[in-house]
Amino acid sequence: MERDEQGQGTHERARRLIAASHVEGISAGDRQWLDGHLAACAPCSQEASAVAEAIRSLRAAPVVASGPTVWRTRLAVRRRAEELRSQRERSVPLWSAVAVAAVWTLLTTPFTWWTFAALGRVARVPEPVWQIGFLLWWFLPATVLAAIVAWRHTGGGVSSSHWNGRTNWGQL
Repeated sequence: MERDEQGQGTHERARRLIAASHVEGISAGDRQWLDGHLAACAPCSQEASAVAEAIRSLRAAPVVASGPTVWRTRLAVRRRAEELRSQRERSVPLWSAVAVAAVWTLLTTPFTWWTFAALGRVARVPEPVWQIGFLLWWFLPATVLAAIVAWRHTGGGVSSSHWNGRTNWGQL
């Protein structure tokens, strides 16, 4: 099976993005990838057309729902909107930390290099060894922040019970 850079099957990713584009929207990068894939892949393009046609048909049909159903649906939409807003708000400190770490790294690199070189000379550590130590030290903030982003992206820090197939509509 063909895999993309995220380890997903390309057709699996296309199906996920087709659905997401009609429900919540997708990023510009995902839209560009999906458009390119649909241009080159007839089966996925047909599926995208079928989904779009089904949605058009559903929108054309009149929908009559009971009061409780309308209430639960509105509640689910509000909860999802709140979840998305909360996710954006929680991202601000993380991106602030990324910016501070980047600036700090750029400003302190010459001094850190000099310190590692001096300590290497004093301790008589071979240059390649202290240089590797410097690189490990230099990449530490980026590695920690990348680990936090990966943890949050995989669901470790975000509750994502809505819209992913696990929502229990009867209990909203």
